[in-house]
Amino acid sequence: MPVNGSWYNAEKTVRWTTFVDPWSFAEFVAYREQSLREIDEVQHEVISVWDLSGSRALPNGALSFFQREGGQTHANVVQHVAIISHHPFMRIMARMLTSLPSTLSKKLYIVQSPEEAQAYIASLTAEPVPATE
Repeated sequence: MPVNGSWYNAEKTVRWTTFVDPWSFAEFVAYREQSLREIDEVQHEVISVWDLSGSRALPNGALSFFQREGGQTHANVVQHVAIISHHPFMRIMARMLTSLPSTLSKKLYIVQSPEEAQAYIASLTAEPVPATE
């Protein structure tokens, strides 16, 4: 599946989502609904990682969704970490998202690799995060 994710650790404190081209906005919305239901089941803070390193563009509708939704996030999600490759278009889109006046932009941290995401998560939590597959 182009948009796929799961709990990254047994404690269910990190939700890791991977986006691989080509992916559609409809696939994102369907995955997001499933992910929010799973986050509803835990009663603690969650870090959400969006691994966009396999994606070269955002599908139609993505930016307007974030603008329309105001970047609303689940109450349990305290931090979003986006892994953006060195692709110039995705770097520009990431800067645009962080500049929006929204809850999401205040919780969004941009990194360039899964390893950088793991190090950042480890700095937020007192525990190391397992390496990606």
